[in-house]
Amino acid sequence: VAENWMEPSAFRCSTGGQAAEYDLLDGYGQSADGVRNATAKMVKHWDTWINETDFQNMAAIGINTVRLPIGYWSVGPYFTQNSPFNAYEDVYEMSWRFVARAINWAAKYDIGVIVDLHGAYGSQNGQSHSGLSDGNIEFYNSFNMNLTKNLLVWIANEISDVTNVVGIQLLNEPQNRDSLWTWYNSTMDAMRAASPYAATVPLYFHDAFVLGKGAKFVSQRSDFVVQDHHSY
Repeated sequence: VAENWMEPSAFRCSTGGQAAEYDLLDGYGQSADGVRNATAKMVKHWDTWINETDFQNMAAIGINTVRLPIGYWSVGPYFTQNSPFNAYEDVYEMSWRFVARAINWAAKYDIGVIVDLHGAYGSQNGQSHSGLSDGNIEFYNSFNMNLTKNLLVWIANEISDVTNVVGIQLLNEPQNRDSLWTWYNSTMDAMRAASPYAATVPLYFHDAFVLGKGAKFVSQRSDFVVQDHHSY
C-alpha cells in the first residue's frame, strides 16, 4: 500500500504554519480574490502532484494496490456544506474529477485502489490529516456522524462498480469511542444498500488502535469487511 502526501512546501502560506488543508486555504483568506487564488493553487496541485508516471512506476516495481486518502471536501462543493470548508466551496468545484482521474490511471496499470476517508465531518481524531489542525474532535455527535454516513453512501454508490476499486475505507484512525462501533455497523449497512455493486465491495475500517475490538467486530459481520490496524 502506498500513500502520496502533499509536499510540505504547499503549506508555506498556511495559517500559523499549520499543515491541515483548511489552514492552507485560510492563508488565502475568504475574500473573492482569496478564494480565486486558493482555487488556482489547489487545482495546480491536484493536476501536477500525482501524475500518470507515478502509477506506471509503481506498477513497474510490483505495487498492485494504493490507498487513496480523501477528505469529505474532496468530493465536491455540495459536501463542503455544514463545515468550515463551505467558505471555500468554489475551490472544490473540480476536485472529484482529479480523484476519478487517479483511479482511472491506476486502472490503466492494473493497480487496485482503496478509497480512504481521511477527513470526516468534525474530525475523527483532531489531527491535521483530518483537514483541521485545531485539535478539536467533533465527529462524535449525531449531526456530523450522519453527514459522514451520507457521504460514504454517496461514495459507495458512485464508485463501487469501478472495476479497480478494491475497497472503501470508512475512516482513518478514529478515536476509540463506543459510538464509533455502532456507527460503523449502521454506516456499512447503509452503504451496502446503496447499489448492487456496493452490496459486495470490500469495506475497510480502522480499528481505532484496538486490535481485539476490531477482530470482534469483523466476527459479528457476515459481509466482506476488512480490519485495518496501524502498528506504529
